[in-house]
Amino acid sequence: MKSLLLMVSFIAGAVSMPAWPSEYPQEEPIQITGMLLPAVFPGPPNFESIGAGDRKEEVWLLRSATVPPGSHARTEDYQIVVLRDLDGTFARLRHLSGHRVAITGTLWCQISGHHHTPFLITPRAIDEAPSDSAAATPGRRPSAEAGPASGGPQR
Repeated sequence: MKSLLLMVSFIAGAVSMPAWPSEYPQEEPIQITGMLLPAVFPGPPNFESIGAGDRKEEVWLLRSATVPPGSHARTEDYQIVVLRDLDGTFARLRHLSGHRVAITGTLWCQISGHHHTPFLITPRAIDEAPSDSAAATPGRRPSAEAGPASGGPQR
């Protein structure tokens, strides 16, 4: 009886899960440019309000200004997801916080409450990109005011 109840609960949960959007592939290679910014969102248990007791989830966002031709991406914020920091990715993210960057990686759709943007990117490469003002004035870097004062998520 217990196993039947468990199986019915599992099936009911699976039936109520949202379907993967059919217009988007499950993963797509992408190269996109934008501003790298740290952000804080409410996390578990309710993913609604830090003030009401939800834990903070510190994440990295890429605020895009351009969308690659032929991509399913849109102009918006993308959460950066680093699965394993074997090559110093978090140190690189902290170093480039508030700067314009070019990210090459894999684009995918959000699938859990820990994903705070509709699309996420798992990066393979993160490079500093010239900002619009830097392109007009060679050698000039974006000011510290371009991004939040925080140093970003600590990992």
